[in-house]
Amino acid sequence: MVDKERIKKLINEIIDSISFILRTCSKQFEELSEAERYAIRYNIIVIAEALTSIAMHIAREVLGIEPETPTHAIRVLVERSIISMDVANDLIRIVRLGTS
Repeated sequence: MVDKERIKKLINEIIDSISFILRTCSKQFEELSEAERYAIRYNIIVIAEALTSIAMHIAREVLGIEPETPTHAIRVLVERSIISMDVANDLIRIVRLGTS
């Protein structure tokens, strides 16, 4: 069963992180403090973790599949035509960016 409240919370985390990054990146890179640079990285990680949590939740709770990894969960969503391959590739790049 889909936990709608959990999904809403994760989506709000993504929106908040994107908003922070957009506000912070309005400055030139050279103008960013070290703290701001780390905060941007942190928010990218928050986005990556929220996206993978959503993918894992859908795979488990909606499709009844236990993904081995977050990228496997994303691939499962492609196989079931829930998301396109283009979207999956973008998600995987974000996930890898957040974990690198």
